[in-house]
Amino acid sequence: MDKTCDITRASELLNVKEKSLHIFEVVDTFNDGNILSGFICNERTHLYGSLVITSVNDDVREQVVYGTPKMHYPFDRDSKFNWPPVNEIQAWEKFDGTNILAYHYKYRSNIYITYKTRLGPVVIDGTYGRFATM
Repeated sequence: MDKTCDITRASELLNVKEKSLHIFEVVDTFNDGNILSGFICNERTHLYGSLVITSVNDDVREQVVYGTPKMHYPFDRDSKFNWPPVNEIQAWEKFDGTNILAYHYKYRSNIYITYKTRLGPVVIDGTYGRFATM
């Protein structure tokens, strides 16, 4: 049996085109150095940043992790606010714009919790910031 699902299967699971998926293999430094393999979606829809984990430590573990959907700004190109009808609005100070999502995956009989940026499968230090260090 093949140890990973292919990109065709990943596109079926998320119902997106194959060209919207990028392969990854990363070490989850939060959890015993587990190696996660799979595909991440960069289609700018509600699936933006979603993962299909195909294996954990070379053991097939086909799992779907939905990302945080991209929210649209409530104003138009002329900077006029177009608020949807709401009963209440809560606002917080935005420090840096980083989106960190906690998610879980299964490996053998264990459930692991880890963290990802919108377009990364796990939190790492990289070009756009030292997120793992933070």
